[in-house]
This record gives sequence, C-alpha cells and structure tokens, in this order.
Amino acid sequence: MEQFKDNLNPKTNKDQEIGRKPGNYKWYEIQDITAYYEYFEKPNIIWGNLATRSSFSIDEKNGFYVNAPACIPPTNSKYVLGILNSKLMSYFLKSICAERQGGFIE
Repeated sequence: MEQFKDNLNPKTNKDQEIGRKPGNYKWYEIQDITAYYEYFEKPNIIWGNLATRSSFSIDEKNGFYVNAPACIPPTNSKYVLGILNSKLMSYFLKSICAERQGGFIE
C-alpha cells in the first residue's frame, strides 16, 4: 500500500488535491471514528435506507452489523417498534422523507 501513500495521507486542508479528507489519522488508518460499533453489539431496532412503508424490526440476537446506509435507533423497545411500524408513522415518513422511483422513501 505504500505506493499509494500520497493519495492515502490526510489532506492538510479541503482544497488540497491529493489525499483523503483532513483529519488526525495516519495514512494507513480508518479516517472516521468507529466508536459507534458498540451499538451493533446491543439489541437494536433496524430499518433499511429504502422502503415503501415503515418496516422496522428488532435485532434481538445482537452482534449483527448492517450495511450502510441504515437506521439503527439504539433501543430494543417493542413499544417503540410498534409505533415505528404503525400506519401513522408510515404516513409521517412519507411526508418528510425523500421519495425515490417506485414509491420508495429514503
């Protein structure tokens, strides 16, 4: 990877042409913080980025990692899950979310 070191170094400013986004990381490190990984190891409500209606579910087994982008409210409350999957929430999400081809909301 050393042959790509110049391209992998963090930029010193956002206008610099070569390098990744500015930050306090080494050229061989992940550029973003990963502190949120702990949420994947707890029960969570999960929702994919595209859907035609509210279709939230609970990961009760823990330790599953979802592909980005996805919504992961850090709770396993079945009460909250019921509200999120209601017709009212579907209506609300359709009114605030971006609509994509085929009636999908994002």
